[in-house]
Amino acid sequence: MRVDKGSVATDAIGDPSAINTGTITVTGTANIGMVSNGASKAQNTGGTITLTGTTGNSAGMYATGGGTVENTGTITGSGLTKTTGISVDTGSTGTSSGNITLKGTTIAGAYNQGTGKFQMTSGIITVEGTGAGVFAKNNTSTTEIDGKVVASKGAVGLYVADTAKIDLGKNGTPSLEIGSDGLMFYNNTTGPSANDGTFKLHKNISGTVKSGGKAFLLSGVKTMGEIASALDAMFANSGTNK
Repeated sequence: MRVDKGSVATDAIGDPSAINTGTITVTGTANIGMVSNGASKAQNTGGTITLTGTTGNSAGMYATGGGTVENTGTITGSGLTKTTGISVDTGSTGTSSGNITLKGTTIAGAYNQGTGKFQMTSGIITVEGTGAGVFAKNNTSTTEIDGKVVASKGAVGLYVADTAKIDLGKNGTPSLEIGSDGLMFYNNTTGPSANDGTFKLHKNISGTVKSGGKAFLLSGVKTMGEIASALDAMFANSGTNK
């Protein structure tokens, strides 16, 4: 299902939208459940988008060219490769207050890059397998988490790259849960004070690390002082909340 802002003038008021209240099933390679391109909106409103064995840059919802996607329903999938629940391209917007559950390899519950903006206002993102619950890329992107993120079996809960930042608790009360072989935070640290992105805690955040899981992965640290420096860099500008 795709919605675009066209160039032909009509008598219609406002921007076009596409709304799913039923079920969309996505299979195959490089396929997408709902796309918003340009000044338009694609909404999964209480509906279900099911990804079945998808590969090659497939997604449940995709915002591009200034488009907007909104998920208040369910996005789910298993046996996935190179697949995202919600993908937000530069200049576009995505929000989710529903549930996203993905299982596979090279997956992301939500992927935000460029000057994209992604807001998880509530709901749950659950990922099992290699990948991330929420992946933020580039320091020009805006990523805000106020829901629950669950990661296990090789997945990272929150991943930042290319000096991106993820805000936690800016507008709500998020929580993080890490299961076996999962990792809570990752910013590709290469030394005690070097990082490839940050996490800003706007309030105290609830986090649970279960047996076999990890909260942090710090590279190149050897002393308690270096651990403190690496964590300070990871949670820069979080004040007393870190």
